[in-house]
Amino acid sequence: MKILIVLLAFLYTENCFAQVDTTLLLASNPTYSKNYGINIQLNGLTKPYFEIGIATTKSYSFRPKTTGFYLASELKVDFGKTILGPKIGVWETKEITPVTLGLSMIYYSDISDFSIGSLRLRPEIGYGKSNLRTYLGANIPITKYRTSREYVNLITFGIMWYIPIIKGTFVMI
Repeated sequence: MKILIVLLAFLYTENCFAQVDTTLLLASNPTYSKNYGINIQLNGLTKPYFEIGIATTKSYSFRPKTTGFYLASELKVDFGKTILGPKIGVWETKEITPVTLGLSMIYYSDISDFSIGSLRLRPEIGYGKSNLRTYLGANIPITKYRTSREYVNLITFGIMWYIPIIKGTFVMI
């Protein structure tokens, strides 16, 4: 009898807790925008790096988030040593709570010898709104580089500014 009561209670409340995603229905014309532009960054705590690259972002009118993808190159000019770091990365920013999460992969190498380098993975967390993003990241070494500790930050703070050049808005069918 107890099992029957529990079973009936479960079957009755199953419909009460079911939810339907009505966000598409609330937006009269759901759209998404896709932009292409330039990515400019300044990062580093003790060893500053300048970065420039190309980026694309996508945001939806019915989902409060922006997703971005970029290809860039970090550059550090120091006395006697110039470090170049080709980079690929993604980020996502929530608009309700402007927390931004990102992931980058960088190959730091000396300009005089590209064969000696250090591949780094950088998870990032920070604050982002619209076209400006600040983050704190940790450079996790994947390969060894003998002078990487002298020239590469282990923990880095960055400011990214995204300048959209080509803008497009599309209606979802």
